[in-house]
Amino acid sequence: ETELDHFQQEKVRIRKELRAVRAGLDEDIGHLGTVVKVLDIVVFPALFVLIAVLIGLWRRQRRLGARPAAAPAQAPKEARP
Repeated sequence: ETELDHFQQEKVRIRKELRAVRAGLDEDIGHLGTVVKVLDIVVFPALFVLIAVLIGLWRRQRRLGARPAAAPAQAPKEARP
């Protein structure tokens, strides 16, 4: 019977260890879920907006740079009799 008792004690110990490992994994999964939510709700939209603004500024700069230089304004000529 001692061998049977030893086996049952070992079985209980292993089940406790398994529960602890599962609890740790559940905690890790919860943390990972929180990180993914923050990325999805805050970081990715902010990154999208930043990239859109940078592209808009870049396109505006290209468009303004493509225009020919304006001729300097000249004073009106006076009419001579």
